[in-house]
Amino acid sequence: MKLLLDVRTEEEYEQECISNSLNIPHNELKDRLDELDKEKEIFVYCRSGQRAMFAARVLTSLGYNAKNIGNLEAAKVYNILMTENKNA
Repeated sequence: MKLLLDVRTEEEYEQECISNSLNIPHNELKDRLDELDKEKEIFVYCRSGQRAMFAARVLTSLGYNAKNIGNLEAAKVYNILMTENKNA
């Protein structure tokens, strides 16, 4: 299973989000690890890619299968591709 993890602030997430993503702001990540499943492949994104890079490194160091996919626009493309592959 795969998870899209949005590490932007709640305010940024409310302005624009991907409907099937989980929002955990990067500065809350270590306090909210219980919301993540180590069995899932986690694709992390933010507005520009910086916070996603940090969050993916933290998650990887804690044993999660996390990958930085960059910014919100890249995540939108990834989500479309992931959805198409599910339906194929």
